[in-house]
Amino acid sequence: MIPMTHMTPKELENCLEKLDISNEEFAQVLDVSKAAVRSWLVGDRKVPATVAKLVKFFNNFPKMLSEF
Repeated sequence: MIPMTHMTPKELENCLEKLDISNEEFAQVLDVSKAAVRSWLVGDRKVPATVAKLVKFFNNFPKMLSEF
C-alpha cells in the first residue's frame, strides 16, 4: 500500500515559493479555485494528498510544471 502524503500549510507555502509560482498560477495549474488554494495555505482545509504528491513531484522535477 502506498502511504498517504501529508503536507502542512507552511510546507505548501515553502514549496510554492521554491517553485516561484503564485497562488493564482498554482490554482490554474490544478484547475481549482484560488479560494481552495488559500484555504489550504491558511489551514482552513487540509492539503489533499493528491495535491501534496503533485507539489512534491514538481519540486523534484520543476521543469515538468511547464507541462501543466
